[in-house]
Amino acid sequence: MSLLDLLLPPACLGCRTGGSLLCDRCVAGMRAPSQAADRFVASDAGIVIGTHLTLGVGAFAYDGPVRRALAQLKYEGAGRVALPLARAGLPAFRELLSVSGPAILTPVPVHLERLRSRGYNQAGLIGRELGRLAFGGDAQ
Repeated sequence: MSLLDLLLPPACLGCRTGGSLLCDRCVAGMRAPSQAADRFVASDAGIVIGTHLTLGVGAFAYDGPVRRALAQLKYEGAGRVALPLARAGLPAFRELLSVSGPAILTPVPVHLERLRSRGYNQAGLIGRELGRLAFGGDAQ
């Protein structure tokens, strides 16, 4: 816990209860996409992403606490939520690695104007934390 969290305890970005950026109840409520087609996604030929992406995994359905937390991350400057989102997505990332083998994490680029206004690339923040947790950090 950081000094900032002690002085100004965070409110859950999913439900607004006090105590953490994402409470245990909201993390437990993050559900995987229900349809296999939404969970395992091949690269889209209509989007220029390079030639090496052959499989992607959707860690969560885009609703409820995930949607609210991502909106805060993208539009309200809540960059600190990247770590709890990465922790929650770690099992899906490990599942992908078990299928794909070694992988490279590359965030989706953000438009330069968005990068200037936010001060960060939200996908980059989550990717950095996910990589740290998966390959060289403490997942606690």
